[in-house]
Amino acid sequence: MEVAVIRSQMRELSSDLRNIVHTLSVPLSFHEKWDMRTIDARLLSIITQSSSFVNSTKNFKPEDLKMVDSIIQQLNDKRVQSDKIAIEAVQKSEVFTHQIEQQKKEFKKTMEKVNNDYNVQRKSEVNRHKNEMDTIQSDIDRLNSTFEAKLNAEVGKCIIEKDKFQTEFNELSEKYQTMKNNLEGQLHDYDSKVEQYTKELKEMEENNAKLLVELETDYQKRIVEAEEKFAKRSKQLMDEAEDLKKKMDNFDSNSNNNDLHSIKEKLDRLNEEHEIKAQKILEEKKKELAENIENLINENAKEEMDLRQEIAKNKSENKIRKENMRQKLASLKEQATAQESLNAEKIKVTKLKADQVVSDLDSKRQKLILDQKSVIDLTKKRYLNDLKQQQKKSDATMSQSRQKLAQLQNEFEMQKKRLEAEVTALIRKRNRLQLDLKAINETGSVKNSLGYFDFVKEQVVDIQPNPSYSNKITTVNGMVNKFQTCNKKSNKKLVEMRELKMKCDQELKQEKQRLLVQLEKTKTQLNNAIDGVRLLKIRKDELLNKQRMQDTIEGTQLKKQESELKAKLLNQKEIIRQLKEELQKIRVDDSKRKQLSIIQALQKSEVKELQKQIDEFDEKVVETIENKQKELNEDLIREKEKSGEVIKKMINRLDEAFQELKKVKEVYESEAIKEQQRWMELRNDIAESNLKILANDQTKGKSRPPSSAATSSKGTPVASPLPSLRRI
Repeated sequence: MEVAVIRSQMRELSSDLRNIVHTLSVPLSFHEKWDMRTIDARLLSIITQSSSFVNSTKNFKPEDLKMVDSIIQQLNDKRVQSDKIAIEAVQKSEVFTHQIEQQKKEFKKTMEKVNNDYNVQRKSEVNRHKNEMDTIQSDIDRLNSTFEAKLNAEVGKCIIEKDKFQTEFNELSEKYQTMKNNLEGQLHDYDSKVEQYTKELKEMEENNAKLLVELETDYQKRIVEAEEKFAKRSKQLMDEAEDLKKKMDNFDSNSNNNDLHSIKEKLDRLNEEHEIKAQKILEEKKKELAENIENLINENAKEEMDLRQEIAKNKSENKIRKENMRQKLASLKEQATAQESLNAEKIKVTKLKADQVVSDLDSKRQKLILDQKSVIDLTKKRYLNDLKQQQKKSDATMSQSRQKLAQLQNEFEMQKKRLEAEVTALIRKRNRLQLDLKAINETGSVKNSLGYFDFVKEQVVDIQPNPSYSNKITTVNGMVNKFQTCNKKSNKKLVEMRELKMKCDQELKQEKQRLLVQLEKTKTQLNNAIDGVRLLKIRKDELLNKQRMQDTIEGTQLKKQESELKAKLLNQKEIIRQLKEELQKIRVDDSKRKQLSIIQALQKSEVKELQKQIDEFDEKVVETIENKQKELNEDLIREKEKSGEVIKKMINRLDEAFQELKKVKEVYESEAIKEQQRWMELRNDIAESNLKILANDQTKGKSRPPSSAATSSKGTPVASPLPSLRRI
């Protein structure tokens, strides 16, 4: 019966130890308190009962001793492994804490850098947009005013006056052009005639030169031919003379000298006759050539004289006409000076009106600028307040996330410390059991070791007793049921802890999503603010461009009008006299009415051309405005792209920070799970070793006979003293 009681108590104690191991293997959200004193007291009672049972026996089998030694060796190996695991856990926890601190520092640095960059960019953008908004709103209000209507009314008056001047100028210019065209046509005719005569003279001179050259070449050719013929004839004669000389030499040798003299005389006569004939022919040819040359020179001289006389006549006529034209131009200049003075007075009046209009517009523009500055300041303050609120919200969310991380880290450290304390307690219990077994093997009796069970006093752990300990289990089925119930409870606690873990993960995900949504909202608000500022900038640029275009157009128009008026006045001065003379001629000659109708038609055509030019100018202005708008739109798109890239970079940085946090969290969770698994394995090994010891004790107890040799005088077993435990 004693053996059964001891077995039941050992099983109950092992089941309680298993429950403790299972509960410790799961991270608890609250700290339970275990009464280690009650557990130690129960262990002491079990050991005393087992010692009373063991002291009854004296002799141990060598097989049992070997088995106990092997178990003790296994327990020592387990102890060494547990020590190594504890050291590794401490090292890993230190590395983990060091990495977490480094990641925190890096995260803080990145967040500070991002905040500083954001503040600098925000300040620069605010200052830049402040300056731009001051000019934009003034332009917007100026558009809303009735500036264009007033300007159109003033411009209409100027246009009417301009049209009057234009019509008068067109009439005078048409008349002047007709007279000018006629005179230019006549001058052109005379110039063409002069050119024709000069060309004819040049052609005649060239022809004469060519004829002289041809005659000279022919004469030289003939001379050359005659010389060649003479040379040939002289050669023939010389050959004949040589032949005759040869014959004469031969004949001298054969005949008399009288014949030779007669032949020589004949030859001399023939030579003289030939020379006389050749000289006569040459003299005749020279006379003919000289006569031909003189005849040609005389003919060309007569033609040159005639042409020069005609050219002199034409020059005199042209001089007379030029003098007449100069007189007409002088009279027109006098008339133009008078007209110019009148036009100068009109230009002064128009300039004064334009200056008044410009001064009024400037005063209105300044008023609108002041009004717009106030509106811009209000909008700026509103945007700054919105940005500050968003920044505060983001700071609050970041602080909450940091607090949650700190809480998780503190919980992990607390669990780690608690597990280390429990493992050290279990290792000490295992060492005590080993020492008891050694004492049993050495002495064969178990002494009381109550004085050495004060190792828990140093631990600050108040453990509440489990009410199930009071109910003693005496059967194996009861022990099995106890184990099953403990396993179910431990599984339930594991499930609860997993659910808590899942809830924490979900809360973290929701918090992350909420932060991302807030970031997106802030980004959208910033984008809207940037777009609004850009739109205001675009409107400002458009208004400035329009004003500049209008100013440039008005200035160019005024300059053109002044230059045109001056040119018109000069032209009018030259034309007035011609027109008066033409009018007198038209009154006298009915045939010139046709010319007036032609002039009127030309005036109408010129008016149409001017209208076309005005329309083309308006179209060009519209095209330039559209091109400027396109350029501004392109600039706006580029600015949007740049701001989008900056925002994307910020988002990517935030995503990287969240990913790093996620990785750290995953590493933290994985290491915590691994540590829990290791502690569970270690505790399971300890529990299994304890169960094996109990099973061996049960098998040995059945085969041992009872004995009372090692009992005290009072009948109580005397336990061997246990050695004092060393704190690990």
